[in-house]
Amino acid sequence: MWWRRSTRSGSATVPEDQPSVGAAALAVRPARPADALELLRWRNDPLVRAMSRTGEPIAEAAHLAWYTEACRDPGRVLLIGCRAERALGMVRFDRRPPAAWEASILLAPEARGQGLGADLLALGLGRLESLQGPTEVLAQIRDSNAASIRLFESLGFRRSGSGQGFLRYRRP
Repeated sequence: MWWRRSTRSGSATVPEDQPSVGAAALAVRPARPADALELLRWRNDPLVRAMSRTGEPIAEAAHLAWYTEACRDPGRVLLIGCRAERALGMVRFDRRPPAAWEASILLAPEARGQGLGADLLALGLGRLESLQGPTEVLAQIRDSNAASIRLFESLGFRRSGSGQGFLRYRRP
């Protein structure tokens, strides 16, 4: 199932059986095996590495092993953001016991600066809620990542702590 949100009108998340093909519509879908190498390219981008918990490049073999397991793990929701079938970003939720999920988001380098982050995260949150019901969502953001801080705060996340160069956020 696809989930879309019109970036022109800011309409609510709407479930669909097929993706919207309008130029302004962003959709999310479950990650597929074919997405693995594109996701690795995004993850190894220097800006993404600088904002990640681990800044080293990830080797292809290690990434493919992680990706295969991540796609099977019931404690993970891995979604790909697309516009007209073109993958532009990823939003991931990892279960954090006892009852929370931690959000992680990244955009393809060529998709940055277009205002897609808020739509991608909002769609991902909607998908997570459709799967899990209302749930607490957490985020850890590097304290120098002003764009991500603004993004998460714009969607109702509130700062809950800090440490080791990261700010902790939560959305009840």
